[in-house]
Amino acid sequence: MNQPATVSAAMSEIVRVSWWSLRALGCPVGAIEAMARVLAYSQALDGHTLAAVREHERALVAAFSGHQPSFDASTGVINAAGRSMLDMGPRVVDLIAGMAKRKGGAVRVGVTHLADLIGLTGAATIAAKRGLGLVIIDGKHTWRVYAATRDGDVTSLSGQLGDASVSDALIASWREIAGEKFLPTLPAANADQNSLDVIAFPFVADDGIGARADNAKESGITCQHIGYALKRAYSHGVDVQKADLGFLYQLETRTWAPSSERSRMQAGFQAPSPAA
Repeated sequence: MNQPATVSAAMSEIVRVSWWSLRALGCPVGAIEAMARVLAYSQALDGHTLAAVREHERALVAAFSGHQPSFDASTGVINAAGRSMLDMGPRVVDLIAGMAKRKGGAVRVGVTHLADLIGLTGAATIAAKRGLGLVIIDGKHTWRVYAATRDGDVTSLSGQLGDASVSDALIASWREIAGEKFLPTLPAANADQNSLDVIAFPFVADDGIGARADNAKESGITCQHIGYALKRAYSHGVDVQKADLGFLYQLETRTWAPSSERSRMQAGFQAPSPAA
């Protein structure tokens, strides 16, 4: 079977085109910068984010024009109101970062009624770069831990909660990274596959994370050196399926003004700045 044709795209190009493409989907102007970064990071790290955006185009358009999400401080639950994690990720990061900073300890929120988990990897990476340790448990029983070294290199560990040995190893890794005082009661797996339990804790960066993560592989944990992957993406480009990159460019053209060639150029490729 032939594999889909791929091309290498520069990170800066993905971000640039995403500014306009996200506007075509209905993303508010004020949210574009954060969302474009989440999209680019996620594509570089998981390789299928642009494909997911293409496949969920109609749902994303509908979600951006739908109800606004809400947060219940008494329960710690964010109702995403059917919006994508691509949209919710930056909001969740901002909220939980502020909560953890004010408390000076671990905080936990639940995110419900998500349309999808597109952009989860990118949003978690941004949170770790901002000095938060994160534990994320999704409805498929996957447990992820994110933390960074002092120079900002992010490492993630993941495994399945149903596997006792992996769960024990993840708990041990979290204990080493976060310390005992940042270990709240672990959440139960949620039956809603597009919901998340998110636990954040103020994190004192430790350069030993990468080595501990590598050692954890022996326990069945999947480890990703996100900092290394992003550096490679910025220096060598990101592998993208031609169909997905073509779709991103096609979205961009929807923002072009149709009145004249000059208008189209100003609205697209030759604009001096996306903010202009």
